[in-house]
Amino acid sequence: MASHLLEKVAQDGTNSLRERVYRHLEAALREGQLHHGTCLDQDRLCEELGVSRTPLRDALLRLEAEGFVTIQPRKGVYITPVSDAFVKSACQILGALEADCLDTVFPLLTSRHIRQLEESNKRQEQFLERRQAVEYNAENARFHDIFLSLSSNTLLYQTIGPLRRRLDMLPDHPLAYEQARAALNDHCR
Repeated sequence: MASHLLEKVAQDGTNSLRERVYRHLEAALREGQLHHGTCLDQDRLCEELGVSRTPLRDALLRLEAEGFVTIQPRKGVYITPVSDAFVKSACQILGALEADCLDTVFPLLTSRHIRQLEESNKRQEQFLERRQAVEYNAENARFHDIFLSLSSNTLLYQTIGPLRRRLDMLPDHPLAYEQARAALNDHCR
């Protein structure tokens, strides 16, 4: 099944085996197949994915740089646990950066943008009511991209992207629904 997934990702234009392994692990985290605090069985993953340790190691190093895993030499690779304080802090940072961006690009918003934002809010509300966290996160990202794309600040995307992805990996975190509801209220305002 996982090899099939790696082939599917390759059809999306990802040529590097390291990148395909990275995307597979990222999707497994987002979909709750890998749980925070657990140790990864690297030999099993290599066998399951049909890859050598090199592309797996490269993907894990990237995940570590992004804060998703913790590599402990001679002990293993662990899915980095996430605290309530981290979730609150990350949401606060994202909110501040996105609000500042919105203030900056506000004069560029058109009635078409406003309609898109309102439609996105409706979809987000539906996903929250159904407790569809993965779908909510994707729609929430689309909402923000409507105005973030109007900014010429490329560093903004480089900063927001990894933090947003990190939060997207936590759909079952106890604060995820609470934070999503608060964000949606902010969107409506």
